[in-house]
Amino acid sequence: MSSQESIVQEKPRKLEDETAQYLSEIDSQFSTIPKDDEEARSVLVTNVLTEIQSRTASAACDRRTNYLIEQLVANADAALTLTLMQKWTIYAVFLARNRFASHIVQVRNHEETLSLFLLYVKSNI
Repeated sequence: MSSQESIVQEKPRKLEDETAQYLSEIDSQFSTIPKDDEEARSVLVTNVLTEIQSRTASAACDRRTNYLIEQLVANADAALTLTLMQKWTIYAVFLARNRFASHIVQVRNHEETLSLFLLYVKSNI
């Protein structure tokens, strides 16, 4: 069996409607925070991503919520992003191929986060 055949392509569960509704409300709040209020944005991003941490992969794949998740991840610090990506490792192939989630996987431009994530993935394959 080749190493590519041994990679399991896990798929996140379907996002619950309640979580989608919650994220819709967060989207309204997030869009009202001025872009120059970095502290308020950071607090909201950290709180939301921490609260839905076990459902972020599902939200990333959902057409109703992927844009907000993309915005939250783009505004998250490198440590929180790395934590999310570690949780997403089992879904890496699926997320990269999903038409919604692939944008979120690409959104981070922190070189150190990407490097750490790649090392983490390689060590767990």
